[in-house]
Amino acid sequence: MTIRYVTAPADMGAFHMWWLQNDPEGRSAVHNHVFRVCTLFALFCGLLAWLTPSESFLMLAAALIGIGATMLLTPAGIRKKFSAQAVRMYSSSTNATLFGQRTLEINDEGILSISANATALYKWESFAAITATDTHAFLTVGTMMALVISRDTVAEGNLDAFVAEAKRLHKRAVERVPVPAMAL
Repeated sequence: MTIRYVTAPADMGAFHMWWLQNDPEGRSAVHNHVFRVCTLFALFCGLLAWLTPSESFLMLAAALIGIGATMLLTPAGIRKKFSAQAVRMYSSSTNATLFGQRTLEINDEGILSISANATALYKWESFAAITATDTHAFLTVGTMMALVISRDTVAEGNLDAFVAEAKRLHKRAVERVPVPAMAL
C-alpha cells in the first residue's frame, strides 16, 4: 500500500501540538512547566506578603487567583508556543531538504519513506504509536519524531486505509517480538 503527500514545517508544528496534548511525556512536560510557573508566582506573592505584612491577605488572594488562572490558561499557551517554535525551527532554509513530496510504502518489514533527498525504512518495531486525527496522521518513532501526513496534502492513496493497514501490521510485528527477560 502506498501514499504520496507533501510535507511542510507546519506539519511538525501540528505534531508538537498533538504530542503535548496526547502523549504522556508531552503532557508531563506541560504539567511540569505549569507547576514551575505556579511555584514562582506563589514565591513572589509570599515575598511580597512578607515585605508588606499589612497587605498579606491581599497577597494570599492574588496568589490563589494567579495560580488558578495559570493552571487554566498556561497549558494552551505552552502548547501554542512550542508548536510555533517547532514551525520556526523547521522553516529554516537549512531544513528545506526535510520537506516536500514524500512517498510512503507499507511492506512486511515496515514503512519505506522515499523523498527527493532520502530513503529510509522504518521497521514496525520502531513505531511507538500510529494515530490519525481529523487533520493529520502521526506515525511516531520514539517520543519526539514522527512521519507526519497532512490530510490536505495527500495526492495519492487513501490515508485512512493506509493508517489502518499500518496499525494492523505494527500490532502483528510487536506481538511477535519477544520481550527480553529482566536480568537479576
